[in-house]
Amino acid sequence: MEQKSVNRLKLVFLTILSVILIILGRAFYIQVLQPSNYKQIALQQQYKVVTKKARRGTIFDRNGEVLATNIFSRSFAVNPKILIKDSLSRLRYYQFEKVLNTSWDSKKIGNFAGKSFVWLVRGLYDYPKIADTFDFAGLIKLSEPRRLYPFGKIASNVLGYANIDNKGLSGLEYYFDSVLRGKDEKQYILQDAWGNVIPLESQYSVKVVDGSSIRITIDINLQQVVEYFLEKGVKETRSNFGCAVVLNPNNGEILALANYPNFDPNSIRFTDNTFFQNYAVSYAFEPGSTIKPIIAALALQKKLISTTEIFAGFKGALDIGDFVIKDDHPLPKATLSEAIVYSSNIVFAQVATRFNSGHLIQSLRNFGFGEKTQITLPGESRGKLKSLEELTPTLQKFLGFGYGLSVTPIQLAIAYSALANGGLLLKPKLVFETIPTDKNLARTSRRVLDSSVAQKITEMLIDVVEFGTASSTKIEGIKIAGKTGTSQKFVNGEYSKTRYINTFVGYLPAEKPKILIVIMLDEPKISIYASETVVPIFRDIVLSMLNSKIEALIYN
Repeated sequence: MEQKSVNRLKLVFLTILSVILIILGRAFYIQVLQPSNYKQIALQQQYKVVTKKARRGTIFDRNGEVLATNIFSRSFAVNPKILIKDSLSRLRYYQFEKVLNTSWDSKKIGNFAGKSFVWLVRGLYDYPKIADTFDFAGLIKLSEPRRLYPFGKIASNVLGYANIDNKGLSGLEYYFDSVLRGKDEKQYILQDAWGNVIPLESQYSVKVVDGSSIRITIDINLQQVVEYFLEKGVKETRSNFGCAVVLNPNNGEILALANYPNFDPNSIRFTDNTFFQNYAVSYAFEPGSTIKPIIAALALQKKLISTTEIFAGFKGALDIGDFVIKDDHPLPKATLSEAIVYSSNIVFAQVATRFNSGHLIQSLRNFGFGEKTQITLPGESRGKLKSLEELTPTLQKFLGFGYGLSVTPIQLAIAYSALANGGLLLKPKLVFETIPTDKNLARTSRRVLDSSVAQKITEMLIDVVEFGTASSTKIEGIKIAGKTGTSQKFVNGEYSKTRYINTFVGYLPAEKPKILIVIMLDEPKISIYASETVVPIFRDIVLSMLNSKIEALIYN
């Protein structure tokens, strides 16, 4: 019996020793051989990573007005694991939900049983402050920066917007996101033994680096004026949409860039995505008669025509085989100036044929058509310019009066700037500087016309306003150079007889231009003539500038 007892004791001892050895071996494996893996598992169980957002850089207008800034907002989250286990906390949560009037269905808590962090609502700055007094296990309260746009819809298609996660999604906010965003901080949320959530700001975080600011060339006072009259014009003409570009033709600085419809970046949850479109840089259309002064300038530059030459007008109808080119103002004959003043398609079809086909395409490309202007905004279209292989004799004639190529409003503005400033093709400038300075924002320009040629075209464009198709533009006391354009839209394989695009380009004072404006309307319903749709918008903008402090932009 004694021997049996001894044997049993030995067995028990060996069993206990084996267990201890297994435990020690396991501990050695965990703590010595695989410490990092298990430490990571422990951290994942005890901590939840919450990103503490950097303050996004401010966007200023040219005069220092704040266009986009940040405010601190309140965000609330819950820990479903705690709410499921703690009935008292769950009851307090239901009360909290009613106070906050959230749309998050409390019945869904069970669906997140395996999660320790679920956002309830974010980015609140207008909410019942009693919500801040709630304090129960499972509730997480955080302060987060939220983007604020003090001018609401004004310049929204230029500024774009940034979401609650500090990410730029359109406009300048998107294009300069890496500059504006900064570097967020990773903050770990610790849960204690009682289920309370404790934010840590010790060795478990990295330093926040706030974003850099930018100053843009937009004048917000002028921007408001342009947007007001553009919206008014779109509604009165019952157009699908419209846009306007206002720039200084001497340095390419964009003073206003407007689109309608637009959107409020402070409240975009239910906004139609089409409202985010920046038609001034993304919409390509056939320019119609607004291309004629450019064709004239290129032909004069190459000495293919002269200002004294007399062109046949064919009494308003030129049969070229498959097509008949017509003029709204029939002319038996015309000088180049008269052809521009009365917008003769027939004369400019003839001018276009003076070019070697390859030279015509190359000359238009050299003038910026078919190429992006490199404006610092996302979504810019390059338009379309035919290749030499695609250019038929008929199409070459059509190019002379603005069909067979497509341009954007910003391309048109930059091209006309070369007429206004004496022959320099500029790169548009929308951003003055970033902090730190972005070397890619440096201006570039190149000469595309002799100054004498640009001056001759300007004199012809003054006559367009004084006597021609844009005579309703005239304003007492100031000379304006400008050109109207009406183009049929190409729909279902043919040019529509009912759907048009109207444009007007004008610059002033014509003797020494400081302001150039492009207005474009898509499918105005009240008239097919630009003189009755876009010209009034241009005139209203200029009159408003002359009668306000914005006048300094014209005369300084």
